[in-house]
Parts: sequence; structure tokens; C-alpha cells
Amino acid sequence: MALLFKPIGLATGLVTRSVSTKIMDRVWQRVDGNPLPDEDVREETLGRIVAANVLQSVIFAATTAVVTRYSMHVYEHLTGSWPGKHLADIEGPVDAVANDPRA
Repeated sequence: MALLFKPIGLATGLVTRSVSTKIMDRVWQRVDGNPLPDEDVREETLGRIVAANVLQSVIFAATTAVVTRYSMHVYEHLTGSWPGKHLADIEGPVDAVANDPRA
């Protein structure tokens, strides 16, 4: 069933990019009041370029998480199957913490 989710994942990637770009433009206008800095322009300061890129990364990561999670819930609602992993399927640090006598 997770294979059927792949095309949905690709579509949500396009939605995520579009939504992230719109959010970034609005947030940057409030933060700086100027258009996004272009790293190719000599007169742009490194601080503005770094700040814009950090903010853009945070917005994109958060938007990706929200859109992906929501699309997975919709997929589960429509098919009855969760397209991702379950906590019981994950091995490693989760098991180590569960078996730690100090916990």
C-alpha cells in the first residue's frame, strides 16, 4: 500500500514548495521589508543572505512536515492503511531507551 502513496508524495512535494515560497515571501516582508536577497548580487550583505536562507530552510522543513503528515492521514482515511512506519517497526534508539533500567 505504501507504494500507492508515492505519487501522492510527489504531488505533495509540489504543493509544499508552492506553499513554502508564499509563506517565506510574506514572512521576509515582515522581517526585512525588502525583497529576498540574491546571493549573486555583490552589494547584498552576508548577514541578510544567511538570515534569509536559514529562515527559508526552517519554513520549508516545517511546511514539508505538516503537508506530508496531513497527506498521510488523508491516505489512511481513504485506504485504511498507514503509508509510513509504525513505532513498533522502528529499531534502535527507541528500543535502547525502553530497555534502559535508569529510565
